[in-house]
Amino acid sequence: MMIELRKAGILSVAQVPIEVFYDKEVTIGKYFADILVDNKVIVEIKAIKILGEDNEAQLLNYLKTTEI
Repeated sequence: MMIELRKAGILSVAQVPIEVFYDKEVTIGKYFADILVDNKVIVEIKAIKILGEDNEAQLLNYLKTTEI
């Protein structure tokens, strides 16, 4: 995926450390995004047949806590 994003000229970085915030002020840790596209979109790569509710909840939590 990274190769295709680069070929398309889309800014993307793999395994980006992103600070996780609580209450928009306190840094409580770091999360490593599989791919961060244009500093706006988190791509999580999963090696499973079907995405479950737990996968969706994980990604929504990342989006909320990282303020992306």
